[in-house]
Amino acid sequence: MPYCNAARHQFHYRDEGSGDPVLFVHGFPLNGTMWLDQIERASPQVRCIAPDLRGFGLSDPSTDRVLTMERHADDLAAIMDVLGVDRVDLVGHSMGGYVALAFAERYPERIRALAMVNSKSTADSEEAKAGRDMTAIKTVIQGRAILAREMANGLLADEASPWQKARVETMVEETRVETIVAALELSL
Repeated sequence: MPYCNAARHQFHYRDEGSGDPVLFVHGFPLNGTMWLDQIERASPQVRCIAPDLRGFGLSDPSTDRVLTMERHADDLAAIMDVLGVDRVDLVGHSMGGYVALAFAERYPERIRALAMVNSKSTADSEEAKAGRDMTAIKTVIQGRAILAREMANGLLADEASPWQKARVETMVEETRVETIVAALELSL
């Protein structure tokens, strides 16, 4: 599995196909494997790059107490530099959409197209921020398994297969608790 050193951090990533590069940014608290089906289908036509963000998946743990969207955006730019990629079609899911927007603000010249999946361009409400705080506390006290089940139920349709639910639950359960808390501390 490929790794690259960028922004003084080691990142795991997938890089398949050739042609115009598409950069896939995963949502919270997932990792780049959420894009495996899209990579399989798109890689015959385009170059698909799907990194695990700082602290997520197989990338190095993060020492950041708060993982900001700007930090992730800068990491993506550094990963692109290491991989020799100047411009991308950027696809962000949920939190990855927030990262994509931060990237677009900081590096507009490096984007050809932007797609946000199950994301939004506005800040979270006070109620949503309080919900993030409760999720962080609950995860620290009760562990990741409960969050994993909640995420699988929230992200997938009722008729999703047990395999699909297991895939989401595995991604969540493999995310470090400190990463979950740091990502939930973001200020949007």
